[in-house]
Amino acid sequence: INQTEIDHLFFALNNLEKEDQIAIRQSKYYVPRLTYLEVNSSNKPLNLNSKGSYLITGGLGALGLKLTENLIQQGAKSLVLLSRRQLTPELEEKISQLASKGAKISVFSADVSDLAQIKQVFQTIKHTLPPLKGVIQAAGIIDDGFLAQQTAEKFARVMKPKVLGTWNLHACTQDLDLDFFICFSSLASLLGSPGQSNYAAANAFLDAIAHYRQSLGLPATSINWGPWAGEGMAQTINFQSQGIELIPVQAGMEIWQRLMNANLAQIGVAQINWQKLARYNPALPKLPFFSQLFPESTLKLETSASSNSAIYQRLLRLSEKEKQAYLSEYLRNISANILQADSSSISPHDNLLDLGMDSLMVMEAINQLKTDLELMLYPREIYERPR
Repeated sequence: INQTEIDHLFFALNNLEKEDQIAIRQSKYYVPRLTYLEVNSSNKPLNLNSKGSYLITGGLGALGLKLTENLIQQGAKSLVLLSRRQLTPELEEKISQLASKGAKISVFSADVSDLAQIKQVFQTIKHTLPPLKGVIQAAGIIDDGFLAQQTAEKFARVMKPKVLGTWNLHACTQDLDLDFFICFSSLASLLGSPGQSNYAAANAFLDAIAHYRQSLGLPATSINWGPWAGEGMAQTINFQSQGIELIPVQAGMEIWQRLMNANLAQIGVAQINWQKLARYNPALPKLPFFSQLFPESTLKLETSASSNSAIYQRLLRLSEKEKQAYLSEYLRNISANILQADSSSISPHDNLLDLGMDSLMVMEAINQLKTDLELMLYPREIYERPR
């Protein structure tokens, strides 16, 4: 390292109060910003090669089958579905219905994180199917928990299909003439997601490998999807309470068709109420990375907002005895709402964790209490006293 590089490093360190991420490249300073991008509506979907094959990992999941149907509608004639799931009569019926639309669908039971298994799949494709022309990496699982509750095993379980799996796909296709290599990443790696540190990290690898492949002159796009409506992992989380709306399946399909041909390394797709998201996660608007997205009003969120809550005002007017009964009923109702259960089925002595309250639900409860009662709790307090 020379003196010029040392000077640049000291300059960057002295500006950490303003920026929390700084890159120094050829004596220039760069900072990241998340910005809006309008995808040109005239950007036509990619013309699929009817004489090529297209591989979808996570192919037997709800999203994988939707993608299969969409590719067939676009003219694909040979689809390869990769999944660890075993075929069930119901899945066989769905695949038969899709194949009746004029496509050959080959299903492989394999673990995308196992290089030996993936090499075998690619050998089979090479010798028995039309040339591979596109890859969609849609494999993934979740295993949520706050950082204190995370374990190496939970991290490995979530990381393997995304990290090892995506690298295996890259290694097996880097010498092939692909039209596209699309990674279904998540909004979690852009915005963060309480209780999903392992999932956010795993998807960040998908984002990184898309940039890496493009630097090599290879096709790659990582799409940081917001939650999709319909079946799938998103249905277990109340995203609307965070200000994040579910993406209708048809709208998602139309967007992804345009992005297939957009030549972007990374793009996020989500419908977000930024004011609501700022209330759910007050730290986000303060980060430089998001400075071009949050409206100015979110930086001046009125501290009196929770004081004006009807619940808080009513509580102030009650006697001490009435407050206890009122709070007990209030806590029962918000717990039932978050758990999507009948409030009459929850007693004051129930353990909320035993009732199914997970890490994201804990964060939802904490934010609700902060808004309604001006009460700031931390996750550990709920975990230590869940009744």
